Amino acid sequence: MFFGQRVQICQGCHGAPPSLPHSDSASRIVATGAATKSGAEMRKLMGSKRLGVAMELVLADPDLTDDKLETIRLYLVKVRDGDAPAALEFPQTQVGATSEPLVVTIVNERAARDPPATVASIRITGDYAMAPGGTCSANGPFKGESSCVVNVRFAPKSKGTRSGRLEFLFAPTPGLTPKARVTKLTGVGVLP
Repeated sequence: MFFGQRVQICQGCHGAPPSLPHSDSASRIVATGAATKSGAEMRKLMGSKRLGVAMELVLADPDLTDDKLETIRLYLVKVRDGDAPAALEFPQTQVGATSEPLVVTIVNERAARDPPATVASIRITGDYAMAPGGTCSANGPFKGESSCVVNVRFAPKSKGTRSGRLEFLFAPTPGLTPKARVTKLTGVGVLP
């Protein structure tokens, strides 16, 4: 299938693909740059606005049942659960002072009908702390098609580049991987 085309398996981002009974040993989820009817149909079925921007999804299984499509849909959206920015950079801040808070938004792009995720804990390391006014909370449901924010402040304890992490740790949720979302925090402490 797709001979001569560069094919990439989705498991680099999404983990091991689901095991689906099929009649064709080549039946697996693949990504290819080719625009195909199957890819367009899959985007429509998945209901995703971003799916297919970088690639078309193609399925070689000729017997796609509703159950198989739902299994595949859950597989493809699981990387998006709790999407958070990879990094946040704070402005230079004097040692011993506290910066204005910056906002980190975490988005659950699953469909509203999918099982909600649960944020088990929110942890901040380094010279950073949570500021009031955020809407994310631990131990509550984090429904699909929703978002929440964490306000983070920077309070350098010494001069130079200061690194930290904002970690959203998730309770076990069907189809959710990885179990944490991490935003790297950086800022520079300067002497008064």
